[in-house]
Amino acid sequence: MVYSDWRIQRHYRHGGYRLLDHCDRLVATGQLSDLHRELCDRAACGEVPRMTRHVVVVVHGLAGSRRLMEPLIRSICRCDSRSVINVGFASRRGTIEELTLGLESVLRNLHGVQDVSLVCHSMSGLMVRHLLYRERHSNCPLPVKINRMVMISPPNHGSELADTLGQRPFIEAVLGESVDQLAPSVGWACLESKLDVPTFPFGIIAGGKCDGEGYMRAISGDDDSVVGIQSHYLPGSTDFIQVGGLHQIMPLYRRTQDATIRFLRYGHF
Repeated sequence: MVYSDWRIQRHYRHGGYRLLDHCDRLVATGQLSDLHRELCDRAACGEVPRMTRHVVVVVHGLAGSRRLMEPLIRSICRCDSRSVINVGFASRRGTIEELTLGLESVLRNLHGVQDVSLVCHSMSGLMVRHLLYRERHSNCPLPVKINRMVMISPPNHGSELADTLGQRPFIEAVLGESVDQLAPSVGWACLESKLDVPTFPFGIIAGGKCDGEGYMRAISGDDDSVVGIQSHYLPGSTDFIQVGGLHQIMPLYRRTQDATIRFLRYGHF
């Protein structure tokens, strides 16, 4: 659960809960219900800033972190009056389906929020697509409306590099089960069948070298060192822009930040 820049976090191993403040300092540990009450009390007395009715939710990708997304969030906050939530998760612990449950929990517990816009780096864009699939099949709609989404370097058709990496047990041990799910020759077909295309406006920002060749010989055509540019495309997208750059640090580029802000504000790049 996230409220403003405070959050209740569940430990991925032992399942315990803790309340963290805006500086990631431990405030309390205990049962989820008790920590929820503690958070609500602190919000009621003004210690936790109230969220706006319209919120931007930012999510990092595989092997990423909340810290990686902070420069992008600062840029958004300078131009946007909405509350911005920086969602973190243990990206190397579990399948994409399992990781999606945490994001769903955040979106289902944004009390008082009317709608959200999403900014997703890499694999987290697939988590949103799986969430939409789950929502459609469970007949249990989210309590908030998704207004727009920016997908930064999304592997919308898997990653050829994952085919190579997935054959190395050490890499899978470091990056987790989702590597095989992104591999076209291993788990991608199964995962893709559980990904919906958003019906709300969404734009795609791609990196790469913009030279038709890219960084990696293992990937056909241009690439951002992890995902081929052709794998970014998704039919139904509102807009697409290639700004260039390396996959893992795409949120750090000023041109990525500027494009994200334009789409959040205008619905196009």
